[in-house]
Amino acid sequence: MFGHRLMRRAITMMSLAASLLACANGSTNRYGTIDSSEKTAAVPTGSSGIIGEMKRKLSDDGWALFISGGTGQYVKDATSAAGDGGPPTTAPRYSFVVNQHVWNPCLAGDNAVQYDIAVLDLRSGTEITTFSGRTDCWFGRADGQAAQMMKGLQALYNSGPLPERVPQRLARLDEGAGRPLAGDAAAPRFATAPLVLSFPRPAERPDDIAVIIGNANYSKGHDIPDARTAYADAESMRRYAIDGLGVREGNLILLKDATGTQLSEVFGNAQDHRGKLFDWVKPGHSRVFVYYIGHGAPAGTDGRSMLVPADASASQIALSGYPLDLLFANLGKIPAESVTIVLDACFSGASPSGPVIGKALPLSITPKAPPVPPNVTVISATAGDQMANWEQDDSHALFTEYFLRGMSGEADKPPYGNGDGKVTLDELDRYLRGTMSYVARRTYGRDQIAQIVRGGR
Repeated sequence: MFGHRLMRRAITMMSLAASLLACANGSTNRYGTIDSSEKTAAVPTGSSGIIGEMKRKLSDDGWALFISGGTGQYVKDATSAAGDGGPPTTAPRYSFVVNQHVWNPCLAGDNAVQYDIAVLDLRSGTEITTFSGRTDCWFGRADGQAAQMMKGLQALYNSGPLPERVPQRLARLDEGAGRPLAGDAAAPRFATAPLVLSFPRPAERPDDIAVIIGNANYSKGHDIPDARTAYADAESMRRYAIDGLGVREGNLILLKDATGTQLSEVFGNAQDHRGKLFDWVKPGHSRVFVYYIGHGAPAGTDGRSMLVPADASASQIALSGYPLDLLFANLGKIPAESVTIVLDACFSGASPSGPVIGKALPLSITPKAPPVPPNVTVISATAGDQMANWEQDDSHALFTEYFLRGMSGEADKPPYGNGDGKVTLDELDRYLRGTMSYVARRTYGRDQIAQIVRGGR
């Protein structure tokens, strides 16, 4: 009896450990080799999380460490192998640039860390390698973080061919300076290249209106990660509105990094629904197309779904966000022939670049889907509790990419469509399930199922 209890307890602990370790994941991209005879590197300030682990490991391996105090400013680390605590007599050869995001989703009260590390050769201005990952909760962090760090550092000493597909590099900030590192200026922080697609020529629609919103840069807000693909996706959708829907350039409202005030100016607020879009619509004649890509999040304990403006605060989403139910209600009051809303955002509070909601809100909040008014159709990237994924190179969001590919005619082809030259909502739904959902599951091991809701049904 006693032995059975011990066995059951052991199995339980093993299962718990396995589930926690499953959260630790990462990847290494190797672009070149390092000159190991000149082991001098600038590292960020900080002594906790992944930064502290990195400094300890480098010091143990005989690196001379220089603490970065801003662009071109370094202080030799007294704890490193060659450090004496005084001003450096030489500049470091390499720079380790660390972006880490710490949040607190764990039952034990410990932190989780999502990190992205680049190694730059300051002499040539080139990137040697990058490694990134995520560690969740105490057990996964203790083992997964150290293992990933060892894997990333080991890549520095190994030679090998360049990868066939080098991921798009991100501009990384020099801690203390708050701006891209010198020598890394060619690394774009955001994707900007649109998809190159052609669409069936539409009939002329001189009265139709399109609103395209791409929120990528959240630096105006507080504790909200960037949505790196949003500029490229918004430009792709702008081209679709003109070439695929027949919207005139003069009838297109384009917002880049829209603030809460700008969203209210276009769509109205809770007191007055007559914003700029309302004024532009010709009653009974205009068809309205609205596209938003950026973050979404649940707010409050009831999970009210919110669009996240570029100046929002993660801890005050309920006050700084734009309610999704308000957007739907105000659009439903516009006297348009029809309104179509395409949302490339998830409202679970998670995103490929990190959590959107603040520490005060649990990640287990279930976002609430608002009702869709008659004459309004909503096409969204995910179900409420799912994440909207990006391509692995951060070039485009999966939903926007496959939505546009489908509307270019791919969704009209077998096995998804009937080949009549028109893409229906049913054909688009089948296409997205057979392409986008499959790619998300195969690449990331998680579900992403687009939702198409027609109001009044």
